[in-house]
Amino acid sequence: MTDYLSRQPYLDLLKSIIANQCGNPSGYSFAIDGEWGCGKTWILTELEKQLAEDSENKYLIFHYNAWENDFYDEPLVAILSVMIEKLEEFCKSEEVINGINKKLAATSLKILKNLVISIVNATVQNKIAVDFKDVV
Repeated sequence: MTDYLSRQPYLDLLKSIIANQCGNPSGYSFAIDGEWGCGKTWILTELEKQLAEDSENKYLIFHYNAWENDFYDEPLVAILSVMIEKLEEFCKSEEVINGINKKLAATSLKILKNLVISIVNATVQNKIAVDFKDVV
């Protein structure tokens, strides 16, 4: 994408923040806030692209669009589904990201799938009083 509005300095700042926080064992988050139409989606799309193109290939990026998944009763299932899909892609690929090996990714994938099953089971039990595991 062409940066018609000269937003690269903002992207560089975000990439710097992310790089500086990579070793933070506590995790972190930040928010991109702005009025409708100011370019938040463009910034995030371009940031994802630039991080994916990083020569050290050290980022595993999960893209979740809340607007596209607004119809889910349980948003956590939708978020976890995006993560599962990305980890499945990663397990099939040949690349290693920042020392993450396939065994770690496969273990994470199993944990996430079990978590989704637990959430779906709890949701079904709450709505129709049937244990999803018994049905399966």
